[in-house]
Amino acid sequence: MAKFTKGNPGGPGRPRLSEEQRQAKKIAKDLAGEAMDTLAKWMRGDNPQAAVRACEAIIDRAEGKPKQEIEHSGQTTQYVISDAPAEVTTDAWLSKHIRPDRTLQ
Repeated sequence: MAKFTKGNPGGPGRPRLSEEQRQAKKIAKDLAGEAMDTLAKWMRGDNPQAAVRACEAIIDRAEGKPKQEIEHSGQTTQYVISDAPAEVTTDAWLSKHIRPDRTLQ
């Protein structure tokens, strides 16, 4: 078990970056504008394949990459965790647990 000492919080989480990693991140941020200019140049260039790839890279950075769909053919199990007995309706449970001055949104 990790000890709580100076510089070591002992808990889980993202490890601190080394000095080299911090410098690399700073350099990358400094070059990001130039990189986007280069992508824009390729996007407007004569090579259609390069233009498509540049457009994809720009959109991915602006909007985020699209989510990948995953097919699942295995068995799934759904659990419902509630403190309401199964015979109680949703409306009855809500009327008991939600104050009248509050609404669900």
